[in-house]
Amino acid sequence: DLAAGHLLVTEAGGVISNLSGGGMIYNRAEPWQPGLIAAANPETHAAILNIVRNT
Repeated sequence: DLAAGHLLVTEAGGVISNLSGGGMIYNRAEPWQPGLIAAANPETHAAILNIVRNT
């Protein structure tokens, strides 16, 4: 269940997004997510997203 983990991370100040940097969508018929980025803070999330985009 990604939604519960998403709540925990964001309440602790972290950031979760899809691999493109967009928001996660949980109300889909197919629960599979193609990937995600989870980071402890917005700065780390931006750095990871930059690496993903340039790889």
